[in-house]
Amino acid sequence: KRRINNLLCISKSYGVGRQYRTIKKRFPELNIQMKGFDTSIDFEGNITRLNWTEKEKWKSLIWGEYLRNYVFSVKGDILMDFVPTENIQKKLKHIYIKRRA
Repeated sequence: KRRINNLLCISKSYGVGRQYRTIKKRFPELNIQMKGFDTSIDFEGNITRLNWTEKEKWKSLIWGEYLRNYVFSVKGDILMDFVPTENIQKKLKHIYIKRRA
């Protein structure tokens, strides 16, 4: 079998971070190029990196994705390559502990 050195991963824009961290955790030597595409979760338009703060449900979706990245990285399932601010860490720790109970 051929060894893969490079990988192009295409994902919904708001999921690119988790996809990258999942692959990188399992294959740290792999050169990964990520490409995100804007997508719609409702009939109000596409969520983009520039407009995700315009609607409460879009902000909720992005915050949920951030929480998944944090919780999965704390569990060791995905790569932890970011450090939340101290204030956010306190809130995240509380959420994580509450969810495990």
